[in-house]
Amino acid sequence: MTVLAHRTEVHAHKTRVLGLGLASALLSWSWWVNTSSFEDASWTARGISLAFFLCLSIFYSAAVLQSRSILRWAGAVAACLLVLIGLVLDAFLNSKTSDVAIGFAISLLSVNFWGHLLRARVNQALLRFNRQPDQSAQLVTHLGSLLSRHPELQDDPDFLATTRMLQIKDTEDLSTLFKCLLDNRVTLTGVTVDRSHIKRIPVHSVLNAAQVCRKIIAFTHIEDAQLTVKVSLGGLLLDLNASNKAMITQQALKPLYKLEADSFQTQVNDQHICISWGCRF
Repeated sequence: MTVLAHRTEVHAHKTRVLGLGLASALLSWSWWVNTSSFEDASWTARGISLAFFLCLSIFYSAAVLQSRSILRWAGAVAACLLVLIGLVLDAFLNSKTSDVAIGFAISLLSVNFWGHLLRARVNQALLRFNRQPDQSAQLVTHLGSLLSRHPELQDDPDFLATTRMLQIKDTEDLSTLFKCLLDNRVTLTGVTVDRSHIKRIPVHSVLNAAQVCRKIIAFTHIEDAQLTVKVSLGGLLLDLNASNKAMITQQALKPLYKLEADSFQTQVNDQHICISWGCRF
């Protein structure tokens, strides 16, 4: 059971239930097959009794490993009562009730004891897993350093494909990554994340959103733009704001709608230009 708890996945619940149930059933079988009651029974009764002990062990293992304290205590008390009743009946009625009662007790008590140890091992594994340091900050540092040395990778489809499995979770890491990806004519003014729904943010979506931003800057030639980023359940929502010194018209921005963004919207007047786009996760 210790090896099973350490070597299997933390959430491999079915494997642990079957392992614990089978181990307890084997222990109860070792008692039951050596009793006189088993020897006197027919082959059909023997098979049914062995199957019953196996099912009892597995179903009780499932209850114990789900931390149902009432069932654990009830099983332990029932095991002790069965043995006591069996010994009393044997003494006064000259029966063989204790053979079955002790088999039940072995099954229930072994599941209780081993199940407690197994749950403790699993809880330790979960605590160790939760205490592991988050690697997103190191990921952002290394990724930013790589892109600063090789900016051409930001437009490389193969590089973008390799980032599909990478994720970050901190708002600060998200801001750092955006600053590494943005044009020097763009200032990141704010990043907000809906923490009630979002736990991890795909790096691939961040790279795509930044790539769209660079293409917008290259097309419009705007200066001193401010970018705000909002992360919601649907993905990234970005707003790029700048002064319309070049007198850009709404008609001139129509080619931007061909960019690889899931949503696009522009607002233009004589003094101000606002371009919004979204990238799904």
